[in-house]
Amino acid sequence: MIDLINPVELYGTITQKVPQIGFFRSFFRDSTEFHHTTENFLVDFVAESDGVALYVDRDGDYEQVPEKGYETAQYKPGYTKEKKVLTAKMLTKRDAGDSNILGKQTPGNKKAKMIGKQQAELRDRLKRLEEEQCSEALLTGVVTIKGKGLDHVVDFGLPASHKITPAILWSSAATAVPLNDLEDGITIMGDDGADTDVINIFGINAWRNFENTTQVKEQLDNRRIEKGVIAPRKVIPKGAQYRGTFAGIGEIWTYTRKYTNRLNASKNFMDTDKYIQISKSAVLEAHYGPIFSFKAPNNLWATDVLPQALELDDETIENRQQSAPLMAALDTTAWIVGSPV
Repeated sequence: MIDLINPVELYGTITQKVPQIGFFRSFFRDSTEFHHTTENFLVDFVAESDGVALYVDRDGDYEQVPEKGYETAQYKPGYTKEKKVLTAKMLTKRDAGDSNILGKQTPGNKKAKMIGKQQAELRDRLKRLEEEQCSEALLTGVVTIKGKGLDHVVDFGLPASHKITPAILWSSAATAVPLNDLEDGITIMGDDGADTDVINIFGINAWRNFENTTQVKEQLDNRRIEKGVIAPRKVIPKGAQYRGTFAGIGEIWTYTRKYTNRLNASKNFMDTDKYIQISKSAVLEAHYGPIFSFKAPNNLWATDVLPQALELDDETIENRQQSAPLMAALDTTAWIVGSPV
């Protein structure tokens, strides 16, 4: 097998265009990437501190302030190895809109284009996996890593107090008080030391029930929401829609994008019946385990993805990608999950 393209050059090509998939990830204040050189790695969970300075007698001794505590957990991410096969026969098919097999391309250009297309498709699959991990971490507080030879759960310890079911479900339009419920969520986060400047992400059913309640309709009549104002964002992934901003509650978005999970079933990234309130102090760390290769320095690559285009014979090219991602949502006091429907 021959590497048609140096993996480093291929990596630079496939990462030039950012897939419009990471909606959940875009709302974390800190989204740092860590590339590890060991299969198992440590993650530190730092506790928030909301203590105040203590009064003492002017002539008294200094009061010693305790250091912030933290807990450390060891994780091993799931490993992904996927490929797509490109055959010479596939290059003889006419592209849509072209009048002949090559159109305006040379044979070499068409082959390069097909390699790029397959690599992009594999890259998108990885980004959807990362988004699935973010979704599961936010909605449940855990990430499930299940596949061939793998079956374990990474538990980030989402507190029970951050899983809210309103006393009056929002389907009771006349009596539900969703604005109060959202304010209560912000209060809980604030009491636990998180920033009270939040983003609200609704599943579509939760949103429809929310906007249909009497309390919200009355607020809309008072023009306490501005539906024409949107915070500027470089990328708004498909399926995300800005709905408005309530004073004291923050931006409201809906997210309806679907994906096909490992069981080949269609699923929403955002549970249609729930909402999530994410504090701007929430922290996401994107951890990537090492990828082993004899062609790499010290036999491993410390990177988020290793792409390869291998020529198996005169008629077959195999496009491959390997990754070992784990999206770690560290400060579980910085978001709320609501089940209002």
